[in-house]
Amino acid sequence: MAQGGARVVVLDARAPGEDGFSRGVGLALVGTEEHPHHLAGGLGLERAAEYVEFSRRSVVALGALGAVHPGPTLRIAFGEREEGDLVAGDALGETLGLDRSVWTQDQVAALLGGPAPGAARASKGDLHVDPAASLSALRQAAGAAGVVLRYNAAAPAAWRRSGPRSRRGA
Repeated sequence: MAQGGARVVVLDARAPGEDGFSRGVGLALVGTEEHPHHLAGGLGLERAAEYVEFSRRSVVALGALGAVHPGPTLRIAFGEREEGDLVAGDALGETLGLDRSVWTQDQVAALLGGPAPGAARASKGDLHVDPAASLSALRQAAGAAGVVLRYNAAAPAAWRRSGPRSRRGA
């Protein structure tokens, strides 16, 4: 928004690094962790494809900030039911534009250098993120674009009562 010419102020109730993302596992996924056939079952095929494309653009934008390493990420199946979900999801993943493949239990074991609990889905395009470094880069990019960042700040009472709204000219 700031790059488009809008005046932007971000109010954050916490200080940098005090949220779940900055302390998280550091994964940015194209699509979701959910199996593709479950995503399409809940949203419909067209909306699921739109969601996957939105998430892809988000991952690419995050990757442009740096402090990331490209995937693949692995989702290891625990038990026959989940292995079936991997296979069903792999078939639909291609339709949704996901670059995923199913690895056998032996392939996972070779990667781990020991026994594996089951097969896995390998997802290319995902990122392994350094959350704190990525947030720092995002703050720097926002500041360079003219965004005013306020930490440990609550939204004014009038905003909290009425909910989010446009603040044109503010």
